[in-house]
Amino acid sequence: MAMLLLLTSILCAGINQHPREESATWQAKAGGAEIRVSLAASNWNDSAISDGPYSIYFDTEEYLRGLAPAVHCQNKWHTTMDKSLEWQGVSITNGTDEGDLENGGWGDYTRVNISWALVPSGIVLHTSISVYHMLDVFAFDQEIGGNVDCTLANSSELPSNASTTLYPDAHAALAPSIEFPAFAAPEGNNTQTRLSSNLLGYATTGGVMTYTDMGQGIGLNGYNGGMRDGPLVLFDVNKTQGDANSLVLSPGNHFTSSLISKRRSCGRQEWRNKKLPLNFSTIYNKDFKGNDLGSIENKTLQQCADACLATPQCSVFSWVPANDPVIPQKCFLKHSTAGNAPDSKHISGVYCTDLLDQTALVAGPTQYLQEIKVGTSFKYILVPQAGKGITASIDKWGKAMRSAYSLQRKPALATDEVASSLSYWTDNGAVYDGRQPLNTTMSAILFKELRTKHIPVRYEQLDPYWYSSTHAWTPRNDLYPNGLADYSQQIGIKLLLYHNFWDRDTQYIYSKNFSQDYTFLPSFSFLNRDRPLTIFQIDPMQSTQFYMDIYAPYMKAGVMMASEVDFLNWSQLTVPALFAQLDGGHLFLKGMAEAALQNGISHQLCMSLPAQILDTLLLPSVTNARASPDNTPTNEDRWKIAYTSMFMWPLEVAPFFDNIWTMANQSDQPYGPGVVRHNIELQVIINVLTAGPVGIGDQIGMTNATLAMMTCSIAGKLLQPTKPATPIDAMYSPEPPFCPSGEIWQTHTQIGSISWHYILAVDVNPGYSLTREHLYPQPNTQDYALVHWRDRESCTSSSCFSLWRANQSLDVITPGHPTTPDHAYDLILAAPLLAPSTLGSSTPSIALLGELDKVTSVSTWRFPNITVTNQGVTVTMQGAPDEHVDVYYIVFNSSHVDGTLMKTTAIVNPSLNQTVLTLPF
Repeated sequence: MAMLLLLTSILCAGINQHPREESATWQAKAGGAEIRVSLAASNWNDSAISDGPYSIYFDTEEYLRGLAPAVHCQNKWHTTMDKSLEWQGVSITNGTDEGDLENGGWGDYTRVNISWALVPSGIVLHTSISVYHMLDVFAFDQEIGGNVDCTLANSSELPSNASTTLYPDAHAALAPSIEFPAFAAPEGNNTQTRLSSNLLGYATTGGVMTYTDMGQGIGLNGYNGGMRDGPLVLFDVNKTQGDANSLVLSPGNHFTSSLISKRRSCGRQEWRNKKLPLNFSTIYNKDFKGNDLGSIENKTLQQCADACLATPQCSVFSWVPANDPVIPQKCFLKHSTAGNAPDSKHISGVYCTDLLDQTALVAGPTQYLQEIKVGTSFKYILVPQAGKGITASIDKWGKAMRSAYSLQRKPALATDEVASSLSYWTDNGAVYDGRQPLNTTMSAILFKELRTKHIPVRYEQLDPYWYSSTHAWTPRNDLYPNGLADYSQQIGIKLLLYHNFWDRDTQYIYSKNFSQDYTFLPSFSFLNRDRPLTIFQIDPMQSTQFYMDIYAPYMKAGVMMASEVDFLNWSQLTVPALFAQLDGGHLFLKGMAEAALQNGISHQLCMSLPAQILDTLLLPSVTNARASPDNTPTNEDRWKIAYTSMFMWPLEVAPFFDNIWTMANQSDQPYGPGVVRHNIELQVIINVLTAGPVGIGDQIGMTNATLAMMTCSIAGKLLQPTKPATPIDAMYSPEPPFCPSGEIWQTHTQIGSISWHYILAVDVNPGYSLTREHLYPQPNTQDYALVHWRDRESCTSSSCFSLWRANQSLDVITPGHPTTPDHAYDLILAAPLLAPSTLGSSTPSIALLGELDKVTSVSTWRFPNITVTNQGVTVTMQGAPDEHVDVYYIVFNSSHVDGTLMKTTAIVNPSLNQTVLTLPF
């Protein structure tokens, strides 16, 4: 980890006021990249200067060029262009961000600090750019300083009940109200950075389940960003074998109130230079109160529009027609849409302002925040990684974020029943969902049948049908006449209980049942399945106590082992208390998660946005989250969750693929006559490789025990890889030959310093040449034994495996051709050849293949310790008492050419729940 701090001027490192030397520059290195920050006021004040105020370099090549901040306060944009953002001074400091639970502790830093005054409001802004030495990252901070709050901060009007014709996601914030950092990305290659020259690719994920907005492209083409999208990865587009320079840009705090987006040029400059037509959005019967720049008399609406265009700060105009007998004919020029109000006498129009008329990558608090108080700081992290590729850079980003927030979720994941045990699910896609819910009698039959087949389901998820309505979290009498305690006892397992949002009657019901007078806050009305809907959520300040109260009866009865909260996107995007108040969304989530934590149970998120996944850094009881939309048999093309896993895994949130069937034809299914599932075995494989929950949703008597048991031990413990399967870096390349024709994902099991790799290929035909460099972590130089999925069942001789030499590429191709809706697939196990290093290279070796009847044949839970000695390989194996486990391995001769397939059946010691195997050379 190289670090360099250099002040290239005659100035000393102890600068405490803005320098007079125009060439003064502060430089620092992290992750093989260098940031260069100008200390001259002129470079921040003049956007026409070719060198930006700060830039990011790898070697001598400029990747990103920064822009000066822009701030929206008191219904007005403040920028350096119009001198309303006035430079006050610069300093360089060293120190330590010890942080707190809400903002993280980032460690030792060196930092450039710039102070601004917002003219004439008296608001003070502190801008800083830092390098955090231990985390090896850059950071950008904007703080409201002084003693004047940033009021009327929202740069857009809030959605209202007049928007019932739109779905909730249509109202997701797309722009920040403070822009910093911001990086130039002009169309037409006006600057020679790699971003503006389309030499960088981008990747992000977002939308419902952090899945539906998976995005990738070149430059910023096709990128929107906003509250629906997550952290942004930028990478060398022409390097796909884990060798790209990469940058990860991410919020560092206030996750549910922050975003990254693409600011688009609206063409005012081109209109002015070339006199091209520039359209404006006409809005009838609406005025925008206040925000006035002035007024003039005009005869026509077009003249009013032209006057706005001629005024640099004008982005909104409101025109009063001449036939109004009271108000004289006038054109009002304005700088914001924030004060909108119905007014039948006005016709208004909206442009963008000259001050922000430049395409750029921007980040900051969302456009809907109404107030930002003094002392509030927004942090963004830029994580550089030179020459190691996309997956490595995202891994580094996750480690930095977890370190800053002191998060260690892995121990909880290892013991959490939800993320580590086989389960039964009743949500949409299961045979028994809300259309034909299980009652106590049916469930007793179902779980008795599963036990007869030795299918060890450890808990059941109950979807929203289990409770009476959206205004009370109490069980339905028709399904559970003796309550949930009796139901849990009848089926012999505990329950994961679901909830989502509430209605206007909830407040009256719970104010009678609980001592505290709870307040429930409404959303704006939005469209749901072509009908307007208003939902309610608990006041975020009361969230913890409310969920403690409603969880209490089920915790006391000993039936509740976890909770699930759904429709999180609706709550975050439609309830003003969550999206228009700083950290409102965080406080709402924190209440539920804190109630779960205090009760010793885990918490699952569903229909979450990336901001809410980021917020789990502050929510240790959240162990997992749904990573794909509902997996129904009528909409099965929702399996590409590896891209979502790429974002969840670094935060140690286990992704969940949703429930699966283990038989294609289930006669009781409620999804239509003749409906069957496809890709049954592939869905089982994907579910296991997510390293998250695995839930079946079969009909009574219709569970395939062989497929179900591919996932777990005889006690129901899931046998998982170390990390979820994620795409190889080449999957982010724009087109073949750099990217495969289908999907190639990779994961691994890490036991000590030894790694087993799993390569999942789907619809890859023609084949793709895979090298060691495509995998993460990159395999070492030793040889690997390969076993393909189709060869596992017949693996009784040397014909079922092959060798992958260190200097060879691997031709990955799926057998046959896919026929929609069925996919062709292959899962390749790459097992390292283990030999004692003390005896040199020409020694016998062993490749441990593990349990070939499991998807993850070598898993960290089953084989917690492996040691190589001069005599052979010693394997510690754990399981249920007296569990019989068939373990396969290959013994190779000293030339690693001839190998003999071996099998041993190990029996778990009942007193230790483990046994030790010695596999001799």
